[in-house]
Amino acid sequence: MTAFVQLRDYTRAPAPTFELPTDFERQHLSEGTLVKCVFELNTPKEHEHFPERMWIQVSQVLPEGVYVGHLMNEPLALPLQYGETITFTWRNVICIAE
Repeated sequence: MTAFVQLRDYTRAPAPTFELPTDFERQHLSEGTLVKCVFELNTPKEHEHFPERMWIQVSQVLPEGVYVGHLMNEPLALPLQYGETITFTWRNVICIAE
């Protein structure tokens, strides 16, 4: 993932305007699960940017709530590509597909 893009940590961010899955659910994902995360540019605040919510398919479960997956969306403005490998933690997950 490019150095200018980061995933939002939903244990530190202000309370979201949507309901998050439980911490337990986010900490116990399995391979093949689709999850949604929020990506944003890591730039100074004076540069306007908009976060993008995108789906990741989990391909590997690592210790301590760390996951590896592949981006399942084509970003609108962020410098990422469909299928790109993404490493993320349970703290970044805002939705789990049913």
